[in-house]
Amino acid sequence: MAQFYFHLRRKDEQYPDIEGRDLPSVRQIEQQCLREARAMIGHDASAGCIDLTYTIEVRDAANRVVHVLKFQDAVEIVGGHAGTGAPPTAGGRG
Repeated sequence: MAQFYFHLRRKDEQYPDIEGRDLPSVRQIEQQCLREARAMIGHDASAGCIDLTYTIEVRDAANRVVHVLKFQDAVEIVGGHAGTGAPPTAGGRG
């Protein structure tokens, strides 16, 4: 198994993964990355505001990028509305 680091990025901000994790394949890296992005998005949703501007950048022990996942690519948004967090009113947008 090889060591991989899942760094979180947003615009000019970077939150490095200093511990890393051992994973045996690129496929498992992709799956882990997707699970982590969706968990963070779920946490955002429970707080009432989803920020899809984040990216997870996975690097190997030699600091080479092996996978990148934008949060916006981790989920599909269907319907809904944007705004105050309150449901839309009967007359149109809320």
